[in-house]
Amino acid sequence: MTYATLLDSEGIASQYLAIIKPRRLADSTIWSIYNVSNTYVQRFPYGQVIDVKADEVVFNLGSSADTMISGEWFYDAESHDLFVNVGADPSTTDFVATYEFYLGTFDAHFNRLPLDSTSRVVYYEPIITKSPEVQASSVDVLFGFLPSSSTSITLSNITHILQEHLYDSSFNKCEIDLYHWLDELTTANVKLISSAVCGSITSTDEQVVISIFDNNERFSEEFRHVNNLDSFYSVSNYANLDLSYFSRPIRKVYGVVDSFIPVNIDYNSNSPSTGNNRTWLCIKPNTNLGSVSTACPASPASTTTRTYLTSADGFRVGDSVWIDSSSGSGFDEFVFVTVVNKTGAHYIEHLAVINSAAASSVIKRSFVGSVTIVKIGVAYYAKYGKHYDEYTDGFGGAGFTLFSTLEADLSMATLTPLDLVYCRIYGNKALPTLSASPLGAVSSTTGNLSKGVIVLYDVLKTYVGLSESQIDLPAFSAGIGSITDEVGFSIPELGQQNYPTFKEILSKLSVTLLSKIFLDDNKITFVQSKPITTIAKTIEDDEILLDSFRYDFDYRDVISDIYLQYAPTEVSTRNETGLSLFYSVVTATNDVAKYVHRIQKQQSFVTYHRDSADAQILATRLAKALGDRRGTLNISTKNRFFDTELGQAITLSRDKIAGTAYIAGQTINKNAVVVSTQKSLDRIIISLDDQKGIQDNQSSW
Repeated sequence: MTYATLLDSEGIASQYLAIIKPRRLADSTIWSIYNVSNTYVQRFPYGQVIDVKADEVVFNLGSSADTMISGEWFYDAESHDLFVNVGADPSTTDFVATYEFYLGTFDAHFNRLPLDSTSRVVYYEPIITKSPEVQASSVDVLFGFLPSSSTSITLSNITHILQEHLYDSSFNKCEIDLYHWLDELTTANVKLISSAVCGSITSTDEQVVISIFDNNERFSEEFRHVNNLDSFYSVSNYANLDLSYFSRPIRKVYGVVDSFIPVNIDYNSNSPSTGNNRTWLCIKPNTNLGSVSTACPASPASTTTRTYLTSADGFRVGDSVWIDSSSGSGFDEFVFVTVVNKTGAHYIEHLAVINSAAASSVIKRSFVGSVTIVKIGVAYYAKYGKHYDEYTDGFGGAGFTLFSTLEADLSMATLTPLDLVYCRIYGNKALPTLSASPLGAVSSTTGNLSKGVIVLYDVLKTYVGLSESQIDLPAFSAGIGSITDEVGFSIPELGQQNYPTFKEILSKLSVTLLSKIFLDDNKITFVQSKPITTIAKTIEDDEILLDSFRYDFDYRDVISDIYLQYAPTEVSTRNETGLSLFYSVVTATNDVAKYVHRIQKQQSFVTYHRDSADAQILATRLAKALGDRRGTLNISTKNRFFDTELGQAITLSRDKIAGTAYIAGQTINKNAVVVSTQKSLDRIIISLDDQKGIQDNQSSW
C-alpha cells in the first residue's frame, strides 16, 4: 500500500519524523592538516553536514576527502570528520556548517532522506512528545497571500541529548522538515507535509520547546532585478544623472503603464540646450523589450487616414507609430493611433498623412509608446521615429533619446529639467519558460507579458527564484486557460518609492486575480474564488468527530458598495519627483447588503488591472461575494482527511445543516470551500466557507 491509499484505512498507526537543520561555527583552533593539497580536517560529531560556507562564501561538496580542491568540503558520516580546502590554513576563516539531526514520535532506523530509499540509514531519536500542528489558512475568504502561521514542537530532554546543540548552534530560521508516515515505515508510506523554519527555544530539565514558523522568509525580501543588473541609479553608471534619483530604484514594468515618469540621465540645469537633457531612462532589463513591428500588406490598400497591417496585435489607441516606408514609397510618416481594428483585415486609424503607407512598409511601435512634455502648462506630443528613438545601455537600462530637432519641430522652447516629461511604457515581452516551453502567450492587446497569471508565475520564477519543482505547475497552466485578466503596473509604482517586498506584489496580484496564493503540498499554488464546480471529497456525518460540528454566521464584513481603483498614473509637479498616484475607479453595489442585512458600508480595493472592463468584472464579483453574510463550517475529522488542502471544495453530508428544513433520516449535502486546516496526529480541524454570495450568483458569475 502507499501513503495515499493508507489514508483511507481505519486504525492505521500515524507517526511523525522530523529533520532539524541548525548551523554551527566550526572550531577554528582544532583544524589539522590532512594532506599536502591544503585539505584540513576536524571532528564534527553533531550531525550530518549538508552545507558549508566560509566567510559567507558557499563551498562546493567534494567527491571525497582525498580529491578535494580549493573551495570544497566533504563530510565523513562514519568518522564524523569534516574536511575543508580553502587553499591555505583555514584557522583564520569562519566556517559555518549546516547539519542535520533526526527526531521522531517513535524510534526508527530509516533513510536519512525519508523519500529516498537509497540514502543511508540513520537513527530517529524518539523524543517528540508533542508534535507540531500543521496549519494553513487564508486570511481573507476571497483572496490573500501566504498567511503566516506558527506552531511548536516539544521534545523530551530527559536524556539531555540536545544539550550540545542548544548553546553553540543557531536554530534561528533554520529549516525543519516534517514527514508524516502511516502503518509500516517504508518510503512509499511517507509524505513530506511541511518545510518550515525554527525560531525561539525554551529549555527545561524535562523538555525543549522549539517554535516553528512558515518558511516564507524569501517573500519578505524586497524586489530586485536579476542577472546581476544594478537595481539602483548611480553616478558611476550614469555620470549626468538627475541627482534626485541617486540610489533610487530603477523600475520594472509589466503590461503597459501610462503617465510613467522617466529619469533624466543627461541632466543639465545650468545651460539647457538641444544637446543635453536628451536621454531618459525608464526600465530594466533592456532585453526582449515590448516593442512591436509589422508589415503593411499589398491588399487592402492603405489610405491617408487608415493604415492596414499584417497584424494589429500590440497596437493601442494613443500609441505613437512610425510608418517606415524605406522599403515602400520612401516617405516616412509619424502618427498617433485613434482606432485599432482586429476584425477581418487589421488596421489602425489616425489623422490624415501626406503619403499613405505603401505595401511592405514597416509599421513600428516602440516600447516607449508615447512621450508627452508639459512646459508651462502646455502639452507637446513627441512622435516616435521623428522626435525620439529607443535607448539602451550596457548596464541593462532602457529608455528613449530625444532628437536635437525636437524643439524646432514642435515649436517649443528649449527643454529644461523643470519641464514635466511623461511616457507610455510597455513592459518586456519575454515569457517565463516551463521545461523549455513558453508558459502561456503574450497578450494580443499589448504585445507583451501582461496576462495576470503569467505575470504571477514570472514574479515567482524569475524574480523570487523558485524552481519549477516548488511551483504547482498544473494550477498555473489551468489558470492561464481560464483567467483572462490583464495587468499593467511598475515596480515600484512611484519613481521615488522603495522597492516593495515580494509579498506586497503577490498580495496585490491575488486581489487582482481574485485568488488565494498559498503552499499546497510544499508548492506555491493559487486558487481563484469562484462558484463550486468540482468536489474534491465528501465527509460523512459519522466521519465528523462527536460535538465538533459548528456553523458560524458573521455579518461584520458585509460590504454594500465596492470602489475598485486600477490603472495608476503618476502625478507630478516636477518630472523628477513623482508625488502621488492617480487611479481610475469603477464601482459596484449589492442591494442584498442594503435591503436585507440593513448594512451600508463601503470599501476600496486597489488592483493591478489596466483596463476598465477587467476592473468592472472584479468589482461586480466582489460586490456579489462580499455583499452577503459569511458562513463558516467548522469540523474535526479523522486522519483519512489529512491530505485536505486550502481551496478544495468539500461536500459535508449530514442530517442537520442550516439552510434546509430538518427531516429525521434525511441526508443533506452542503458544498463549501476549505479556508483553513489544522493537522495533528490524532485529528484534522477544517474550516470551510459556504460562499453564499458567490453560490447565489453563480449563474451570472
